[in-house]
Amino acid sequence: MGYLIADSVQMVQVVRNLIENALKYSPKDSLVELLISIKDGAVLIEVADRGAVYQRAMNSKSLKPFTEHRV
Repeated sequence: MGYLIADSVQMVQVVRNLIENALKYSPKDSLVELLISIKDGAVLIEVADRGAVYQRAMNSKSLKPFTEHRV
């Protein structure tokens, strides 16, 4: 596995955005989990929520900057 050199400020922003989106699109009072672990020397960051299921049809648009999807 290779190495990633990342700006710590931007990485914090990425994780914050994932958590905020999970909270925004999950049912009220539902559980949002943040899991951080190390596997095979890599840091894994997972955000799990109980919101609407991500649709593959959105995939091509969601990787573009400034794209928002309503579910």
